[in-house]
Amino acid sequence: MAHLTDFGLAKSLATGSRLTRTGQALGTPAYMSPEQARGDVSSLAPATDVWSLGCVLYEMLAGMEPYRGDTAAEVIGKVVLHEPESLRAIRPDVPRDLDRVVRACLAKRPERRPRGAAALRDDLERLLLGHPGTARTGLGWLLVPAAAVLFLAAGAIVTELGRRAAAPTPTAVPATPEEDPAGALAARARTLAPAEPARAAALLGEALTVRPDRHRLRLERGLLLWASGDAAGARAEWTRVPAPAPEAREARIYLVLEAFFGMRARERESDLHELANGSDRVTRLARAIHAAWVGDAARTRALLREESGWEASLLRAYAEAGDPRGDPAAALREYRAGLAGGPPFAWVRNNIAVLCNQLGDHSGALAESEAALRLAPGFPEALANRGQARHRLGDLPGAAADLTEAIRLRPGFASAHLARSRVRLAAGDRGAALADAEEAVRSDPTSADALRLRSRYRLLLGDARGALVDAHESLRLRPADPDAHFVRGNARRDLGDLAGAVEDYGAAAAGRPGFHEAYEHRASCLEEQGDLEGALRDFGEALRIRPDYAAALANRSSALHRLGRHAEAIRDAEAALAIEPGLAPAYVQLGSARSGLRDWAGAAAAYREFLRLAPEHPQAREVREVLADAERRAREAAASREGGR
Repeated sequence: MAHLTDFGLAKSLATGSRLTRTGQALGTPAYMSPEQARGDVSSLAPATDVWSLGCVLYEMLAGMEPYRGDTAAEVIGKVVLHEPESLRAIRPDVPRDLDRVVRACLAKRPERRPRGAAALRDDLERLLLGHPGTARTGLGWLLVPAAAVLFLAAGAIVTELGRRAAAPTPTAVPATPEEDPAGALAARARTLAPAEPARAAALLGEALTVRPDRHRLRLERGLLLWASGDAAGARAEWTRVPAPAPEAREARIYLVLEAFFGMRARERESDLHELANGSDRVTRLARAIHAAWVGDAARTRALLREESGWEASLLRAYAEAGDPRGDPAAALREYRAGLAGGPPFAWVRNNIAVLCNQLGDHSGALAESEAALRLAPGFPEALANRGQARHRLGDLPGAAADLTEAIRLRPGFASAHLARSRVRLAAGDRGAALADAEEAVRSDPTSADALRLRSRYRLLLGDARGALVDAHESLRLRPADPDAHFVRGNARRDLGDLAGAVEDYGAAAAGRPGFHEAYEHRASCLEEQGDLEGALRDFGEALRIRPDYAAALANRSSALHRLGRHAEAIRDAEAALAIEPGLAPAYVQLGSARSGLRDWAGAAAAYREFLRLAPEHPQAREVREVLADAERRAREAAASREGGR
């Protein structure tokens, strides 16, 4: 048995067959889901009909369709890119839980809607009967007095039927391109927008030359210009929307959003405060932007908890990514949700690449950077992120080429200089690495990262005092940075300030759980100060975090030898060499421990291996002396054994 209700589309879910061309949008525009509007026929499912049911519910309650426009093309654009006006803004007497059910039906992403008509029916029955229960829409407990819902629904239906009876029902006939050239251009633009936002924006520009009064098209064109990297063009388009136009508040919130995500929120501070006074969706977004701007991630999350739409997704992603205690994986999910429901922003793709790099998914970062560059060729940040991904994947020439191009396109690009400095260091060119770090500091003297990295390079090149100055300044700008504490600890140790080094290594370990190098370095300083038991505790902690840490095993071997625990010292040194056979200092520790057990021949063999591996090591002269002594003692021991026979 088949039951068919006309929502503007019929499709066999069993066979997937269709009688329309691939990619053609199907359905009545006012009730068409985003996936239909995009022509994504393969995604049509029961959730598509739930969307149409949601449109019907909305119209019954509000007395108007959720998406309206002068042409079919304009309506389709709103379906894909915009959220409908809140029911409660139109009808304050609509219960919040009923509003939530309708909003769930109109979620841009099909998986966020009720799973089908049965689930939606169950939710509405709970509302009507006043029975508590878990809503299948995922909206929690629905507790609404039955009388209120019945009265509201009946009143809305009667009002709407009366309105329609009093006026003749117009027959909607889509305009032809000749009748509405602007609409035809807009429809072509929306088809191109997901893959070619710049071309789509150009078509909308043509449409606006025909119909400059279509301010909704200005909003869309601004979003597409922003998506393709032309933020200045986007701002210019939005500022052309006149204040009396219904789209003016939306244009202003886009100006604020662009400034906020472009790290220039202060430029739009007055707009932000004005928009925050009200009760509509723009007001809620403005309040969330302000919370994110002042760094209040918890309030940002709270304000957006029940907010849908791509704008809310991107703000939630920003709050997670910028929160030291945030969840990068959650930020990644929200950025992807923002892309799925909104414009194809190249900068969002780039932010996803940043998070992929942070999460260790360097192949994903490479793919996202390349996607950003397809949307906005010559996007410096995307080139820089692709360069960093290539570096981490071992492609040093490709990384250097990307970062050099990013710097050429944007002179003074501090973070690109820093990334290229790391590539140059990996290639063995310490001088060039330092030069890039110095350029980054010149470009941005307040960059704690640039100062910390320059400190590190100065230390590698033997300038411990210069390294200490840079590390101090980096920590003044960012006091709790564990990496800066670690670098300053190294500089202090090189300058003989062991107590200061111990303090910095402790701060580094406290600031980053699992910072095994900080424990190992502090242990070595404690050993130099004579606190051998304290050194053993720190070496043990470093090895608990990373059992294969060869340097910690070799250095603990030294402390054990000094405590007279020579057999344990030998075990640690041999374990270090099993992990890293070329670790020359471990042979010195092995030789010392064998000497402690009077194994002079074994000690001499270990010292000889050290000198073979590192003949120019600063310890080489001292090791040659102890080798000569070990060889002499080995000969004496051999002679004594021979004489005893």
